[in-house]
Amino acid sequence: MNKNIKLTVTALLAGIVICSPPQALADKNKLIQGYWAMIPLNNGIANVAYFGENGDATLYPFLCDFKSRTFSSPEQPEISKYEVKNNTIYLFYKDIDDNHKLAIKKLDQKHLVLEQLHTPQFSSTFEYQRVDRIKSLCPTD
Repeated sequence: MNKNIKLTVTALLAGIVICSPPQALADKNKLIQGYWAMIPLNNGIANVAYFGENGDATLYPFLCDFKSRTFSSPEQPEISKYEVKNNTIYLFYKDIDDNHKLAIKKLDQKHLVLEQLHTPQFSSTFEYQRVDRIKSLCPTD
């Protein structure tokens, strides 16, 4: 194979790799879809997140009462649009200018770990388990 043809083939393959959506990103978009229940935080927050196929996201707020082993849903669900790019979930709210950016630290069939950066020195980490419906992980028995 002469040098010009080899360079052309290399450039063509590089162009295909650059222009094609990465398989890992496509897999994350598919894998993120469904219901995810947050492992309760120390302050009792135990939200459930839903990511739909069409880019719709819903956050169902739950609050655990660890002493009485009950839970409540103190607020209305938060509706947003979402997009997954570069290991990050971007949440876009219709009525608010304060959109959210969550780094994906881990994602597999059963577990999701997200990190929200508040300042360069302070972040929050949220751990989720996949569930089949809107169901908090608050301890109740």
